[in-house]
Amino acid sequence: MAVVVNPGLDRSGADVDSQAQDWATILYEASASGNPDVISLLLEYGADANIPKHTGHLPIHRVAHRGYVKALALLIPVTTWEAVEDSGMSPLHSAAAGGQTQCLEMLLNAGYDPNFMLQPWILLEAGAMPNQDPVKCLQVALRLGNYQLIETLLRYGANVNYFCRVNTTHFPSALQYALKDEVLLRMLFNYGYDVQRCFDCPFGDRAHVPDGYEGWSSTVIKDTMFCEVICVDWLKHLSGSVVRFMLDYVDHVKFCCKLKAMLMEQKQWPEICKIQENTRCLQHLCRLTIRRRLGRLRLRAPVFMSFLPLPQRLKDYILYKDFFFFLNKKTLQIARTRSLLSVFEEDTCAISSYYHQLFKAMQRIYDAQNELSAATHLTSKLLKEYEKQRFPLGGDDEVMSSTLQQFAKVIDELSSCHAVLSTQLADAMMFPITQFKERDLKEILTLKEVFQISSDDLDTAINRYSRLSKKKENEKVKNEVMEDVYTSRKKQHQTMMHYFTALNTLQYKKRIALLEPLLGYMQAQISFFKLGSENLTQQWEDFLANIGTSVQNVRREMDTEVDTMQQTIQDLEQASDLLYMPDPDPNKIPINRNLTRKAGYLNTRNKTGLVSSTWERQYFFTQGGNLMSQSRGDVAGGLVMDIDNCSVMAVDCEDRRFCFQISPFDGKKVAILQADSRKDCEECFFVTFAERRTNPFGESGQVQSGDSEDSILHQLFIVRFLGSMEVKATENPDVIYETMRQILAARAIHNIFRMTESHLLVTCDCLKLIDPQTQVTRLKFPLSSVVMCASHQENKRLFGFVLHTAGGRVDGRPVTICYIFESNNDGEKICDSVGLAKQIALHSEMDQKATRKQRELEKAKEKHKEELTKQKQIEKDLEEQSRLIAASSRPNQAAADGQFLVLSKSQSEDSDIGEEGQKRERGESDA
Repeated sequence: MAVVVNPGLDRSGADVDSQAQDWATILYEASASGNPDVISLLLEYGADANIPKHTGHLPIHRVAHRGYVKALALLIPVTTWEAVEDSGMSPLHSAAAGGQTQCLEMLLNAGYDPNFMLQPWILLEAGAMPNQDPVKCLQVALRLGNYQLIETLLRYGANVNYFCRVNTTHFPSALQYALKDEVLLRMLFNYGYDVQRCFDCPFGDRAHVPDGYEGWSSTVIKDTMFCEVICVDWLKHLSGSVVRFMLDYVDHVKFCCKLKAMLMEQKQWPEICKIQENTRCLQHLCRLTIRRRLGRLRLRAPVFMSFLPLPQRLKDYILYKDFFFFLNKKTLQIARTRSLLSVFEEDTCAISSYYHQLFKAMQRIYDAQNELSAATHLTSKLLKEYEKQRFPLGGDDEVMSSTLQQFAKVIDELSSCHAVLSTQLADAMMFPITQFKERDLKEILTLKEVFQISSDDLDTAINRYSRLSKKKENEKVKNEVMEDVYTSRKKQHQTMMHYFTALNTLQYKKRIALLEPLLGYMQAQISFFKLGSENLTQQWEDFLANIGTSVQNVRREMDTEVDTMQQTIQDLEQASDLLYMPDPDPNKIPINRNLTRKAGYLNTRNKTGLVSSTWERQYFFTQGGNLMSQSRGDVAGGLVMDIDNCSVMAVDCEDRRFCFQISPFDGKKVAILQADSRKDCEECFFVTFAERRTNPFGESGQVQSGDSEDSILHQLFIVRFLGSMEVKATENPDVIYETMRQILAARAIHNIFRMTESHLLVTCDCLKLIDPQTQVTRLKFPLSSVVMCASHQENKRLFGFVLHTAGGRVDGRPVTICYIFESNNDGEKICDSVGLAKQIALHSEMDQKATRKQRELEKAKEKHKEELTKQKQIEKDLEEQSRLIAASSRPNQAAADGQFLVLSKSQSEDSDIGEEGQKRERGESDA
């Protein structure tokens, strides 16, 4: 993509240092293309090369990673070291990661330190653990396996003897990346690798640490020896060749027992034994001494080596130039074997197919982990927003809100752990296998295509050379054809060597590409579990235990409630079996003719024309002498008609059953309704009649109720309060009659005809006046305060009762009040009910007194029984003590031969009788 820059924008006032949302400057975006003209133009107009992106990258990092040499030459002079240091990473890291040798050499010539380490915040943002080492440029290059890149770094002073705490080894960490490659081994050894530390084993001929022994903690670094590393199952086959190469760089060394046992199984063991058994030559020992005296820094300095007054051949010997090569003979020999090419290519196709499947599987793991991290974070967010929700039935549950807030805190920490795990999986698992898939496998395919093209060109050139005329020789054409064959053959040979080398190297890379992602996956999981165990304290365990207990309690309550509801449903189903029938049998469900209120669904007839009509099903109910209806979906009911002065009668309408008509006396509005059964139809008749004579707030007459479990008597009457007045204390019913006369006369004089209707509830404890609509108790009279009750002699609907109030005394006598009521029932029945309640209360009180007395007697008997038991125990103890005393006071009689004398039967009986007589005498004297 071509980048077009308009110089007129800057002249018109455009800001060349403007930044995007990710803080990327125009110069940073231009560095992506590597166009030196664009970068030069921006620098000319004052663009600042020291403004980083939000990730810390500068333009020089970008061009170094992509290998833009000309752009890098422009940016090196204008990039300050302070900006590079603040970014946390050196351009050498970018060049090494991109495999750009030329850019790497330019940066090293410009003075950049090859031992510069990544800043910790860079690694932490990338998901690294805070107790791990930063990554060096040489370590990145060793992972890539680029010989030229590694040689450049070593030539410019990269430290081959660095230690990384991620791999806690006793020897320098660079060796672990070169165990399978002789070229890398020789390069490291030639540039001063400390080989002697590989043979420093503190155990020697003694037994090594048992397998599984953990000899380190979080504060002590584990010092893993070379013998322990090289003897693992997947590396022990390399031990012979690696040790053989090492012997060329050390004096006589001593093998520990573990390393020696492993080397004896390798094919290089005879050659190693020959070197160890014989004395090393003086030439080799002098080389080692000179290298040790010069030091690693002088050995790698070409200027210093040029000033040494030694022959060039001796200098090459000191620098191990005789071992300095990039391809071994075995590799070249295999590369020339074209017969194996088809086998290697078939193997490469199988590797590519398998690793593509493995890549998809690991990609699914990575995607699932990312999804888990996002879902966990969303869960924490929703839990935090719970207290802001308004549930219609939930209410303000502070306990639940605080509990969920604590859960949100824990889950938020888990979300952070999952995010760290996702980053570690991306770096340690996905990066190696992606590099292998995108770089190594594609490199093989590219080299295969290039090799095929070069082979075709060589075949074409040879065919052309073969067709040269023998008779007509043209020197110019011959030279061109021979030059073409030479060029094609050279190109094909070079391509073939690179291609075959890549095929051979692929056999090692496939193992690395398989093991490194798995190793990274396991290490990431272990780090995740350790991080989780650190965050999960005892406090959270107690909290989760409490929550688990609460959940179990709620579950038990729910199970109990479900069982209760199931039992209720079963009982309702059994009790409602008859109600399912639309027209039940009147013998099984009798008609209630005492109803004052009725509610249910009825069909109502609506006229739609002169002769047409429709029927609509609505919910009807009576309220305060009015007939109300409510359709489905309506919020409240509406008035149909006033039924206080209405007549009801059965009618025949459109051949429908159970139809009846409600008509007012004025005849203006007639309602034709249809019930579901004869029972509903007749009950509607009686309710309509009842509405004309009473207020429909309850049923008239005597009603037994089970609302009170403490009282065996529970009778309800509808009464209307007429009045009350204070009377003299007397037991003559004339007081009640006189009070009735005075109250009725007073109401007539003052034109008071309105009466307050209430429900009079008679129980064994008290009399209650209850509001019929709200069911609120208006007045409550203890039954013990009711003196007498009587009804009017002529008007049986009038009755009254006299009671003592609990308000104290007036003039030394108790205050007595007489209450007068009017009832729909006979007043004598109400008075009989009050008398029956007093009798039941009296008998109940007598029974309670008898029960209490019986309990007191039983307690006295138990107490007396306990005293007798204690007395008998005391006597028994005294008898036992007296028997022991008597037995100890008698001397033991022995025979001459030392044997004890045996008493005769009579003697033993006499002694027993004597003891019993003594006890009886003591008992009589004590009495």
